Amino acid sequence: IPGSLQILVALVILLCTAFFSAQVAFAGSGPAQAQGASRLCVQGTVISHDEKPLTDGWAISAESVALGQTQVITSDTAGGFVFDPLTVDTYHFAITLKPGWEAITPAQFDVPVDYSADCVRIRFKLRHLVEVIVLKIDDDHNPWAGWTICAEPGADNFFATKVCQRTDAAGSTTFRLTPGNWTFVETPPAGVPLIPV
Repeated sequence: IPGSLQILVALVILLCTAFFSAQVAFAGSGPAQAQGASRLCVQGTVISHDEKPLTDGWAISAESVALGQTQVITSDTAGGFVFDPLTVDTYHFAITLKPGWEAITPAQFDVPVDYSADCVRIRFKLRHLVEVIVLKIDDDHNPWAGWTICAEPGADNFFATKVCQRTDAAGSTTFRLTPGNWTFVETPPAGVPLIPV
């Protein structure tokens, strides 16, 4: 009986040791897994108004005020970009616009980076604007105000829309148009005859 008791005690001690070892191993692995999973993927693209990738490198930032972290990267020659893995939080994403460009989609916005997606995907859509000055004068070079000038996109200018403006007191109006073919059409004010020169 003493021998059997010794064997039983030894088995109990062995089982307890194995149980606590397993608990310690599991507790140690938990934080490591959570830490790895808390850094998530964020990637995206920069495209033009005609849906083509912009290949000339754009600065994009991701900022978390709560974490005190900011990351700035540059898009590649395919218009793509990938941030280094970000810690779970809500981030403020922004693109730095170059002169002569404007945003079609918002140039900055907040996005929660969490476990709802394997990789958060964002996109910036921009357009390059060319300044076109139209001057309306008579044959004596006197400015004509109040004339309606319309810029109509050409047949191959698929993503542009018609824009109409009126000339000012100096007979001038300034358009900001996307690159492409445009046709300009003028309409005189009411009561003024249109006599092309």
